[in-house]
Amino acid sequence: MQKILIINTSTNDLCVLQALFQALKDRQKFFYHLSPHPSHCENGETFKSKKIPALFNLENRFSAFIFLLLLPLLWLGFFCLFIYLKLFENYQTLILTNYQEKICLTRIARFFKFNVLWLELPEYTETKIGSVSNRILRRQAKLAKLVVFSTKSKELLEKKSHQKENLHLIIPGISQKNLQRQENIFGELAHNQGETKKRKFFTVGIVADLNNKKIGEKLEKIFQAVKKSLIVVPFTQVIIVGEGEERKNLGWQTKKLEIDNLIWFVGGPNFPRPGSLKHLKKWLDGFDCLISAGKNVDLNELQIALYAMANHLPIIAPENAGFETIIENHRNGSLINTDNSDDIAQELIRLQQSKELRKKYGQEAARDVQERFTISRAADQLEKLLN
Repeated sequence: MQKILIINTSTNDLCVLQALFQALKDRQKFFYHLSPHPSHCENGETFKSKKIPALFNLENRFSAFIFLLLLPLLWLGFFCLFIYLKLFENYQTLILTNYQEKICLTRIARFFKFNVLWLELPEYTETKIGSVSNRILRRQAKLAKLVVFSTKSKELLEKKSHQKENLHLIIPGISQKNLQRQENIFGELAHNQGETKKRKFFTVGIVADLNNKKIGEKLEKIFQAVKKSLIVVPFTQVIIVGEGEERKNLGWQTKKLEIDNLIWFVGGPNFPRPGSLKHLKKWLDGFDCLISAGKNVDLNELQIALYAMANHLPIIAPENAGFETIIENHRNGSLINTDNSDDIAQELIRLQQSKELRKKYGQEAARDVQERFTISRAADQLEKLLN
């Protein structure tokens, strides 16, 4: 059994990677997770966790000053921990997520000949840090393997002068056994009156976290596009799966555009939570297409798109945002400028008026997920880096 230590002091948990870690656990990999934040993943047994103090909190000058004062003690503590893990517990691999611990712990870990991996989730590569920290980070990166999950993340890190040979792309994958159906009070709405050929409405699906304050800007363009498309596609409705603080403001936007009777907000208060998408199928079955509202896509949005693709749905996604990793424009989906409502409206009209085009995109997308975007293949790629 290979033992792997994960240190994650970021505010993001690793539930989005739960299926991947579980696949590796089934291959005799043991994960021990250290984090100041308790994990709320659905399956808490994927890795053993222990809570640690928020040692790398550098949010303000005072905390940074305290951190610098305590840095020698921090190094000494981890020095002793790595001695124990290496000599007595036979740990061989260390995974780091947040940039502060990457800066502070990589060189110590390499001194003990740990195999060091940095997880570079798409949302991490967008993080802005100071120029001094960035220079130090680039130097430490030479001692680690940087794991990325989208071609855009890889390109961004290359632009930040990280060495290409240290960047390793893991193609995202999903486990289709998680596409379970669960009936609830919205079942009839989600299933949208049965088979696609019998549907009265052309249903546009959106899965989004409505706690994100920037979501209003993203969805406003889609709302404008829907209103414009009504001239050609009068029977259109939008189902937004997700809840959050911005729902009230979004509802006001739809009323302002006079399309509030076409927009449905559904979903639980914590949906779509990373790693908790197994009940998504009941909504996907009612969609004719799915639009991604994200501009800088994160791994959870990529996985949502993959679940939709597995369900034979055509995807409309923003270009140059990271979806190029899984979507080939005009073959298994559409990549457009989602900042332009006219472009969105044009694509909605094109898909609505051609059932054959939707079928073609859906078939190609489902085939790609079946053959290329599996959790098993992603586990194969990461396992090579762990060894």
